[in-house]
Amino acid sequence: GERRDLDIANARMREATKERFTSIDRELQELSADGVVNFSEPKTVYYRFRMKLFMARLRTLEKMELASRDRDGWRLSPAMEKTLRQAGRRGDIIRSMEHVVGEKFSLHNLRDYSGETAPLRLIGCVIGSGGADDVHERRFLGVDGADGHQWHVEIDLKPGAMPPDGAV
Repeated sequence: GERRDLDIANARMREATKERFTSIDRELQELSADGVVNFSEPKTVYYRFRMKLFMARLRTLEKMELASRDRDGWRLSPAMEKTLRQAGRRGDIIRSMEHVVGEKFSLHNLRDYSGETAPLRLIGCVIGSGGADDVHERRFLGVDGADGHQWHVEIDLKPGAMPPDGAV
């Protein structure tokens, strides 16, 4: 349904601190010239709010070392989008693993099997499964690996064909 302007503004301000690629980042990229964002003086209330939103996001990116102040404005890191998308994916993996694994979940030992450092073979015990995306078209297994790590493994199996918890 329709949302009030205040609700939209609050949601946008929360978005400014997220460790993932956001619509604010997309806007900053569109405003940038050769990776540098420079703002003109805001003339309306809307543009003042938008400027505060951009500045809040740039300060967050600065803490993540993905933006820096420059004499010409703010310089965005060329790796900003890729880094933020990876951080967003890791956050999604953490939330989904916490949901299916529960108190046995160990953030320190979490690994993503789709990453470049994944082993060719993975031996372990299934500790949970769930949807790997919002519409649950892709599935994942939580695997307690024999190597001491907990693995997030995306797999192409239908919900009924998933190995049960405890399977090796």
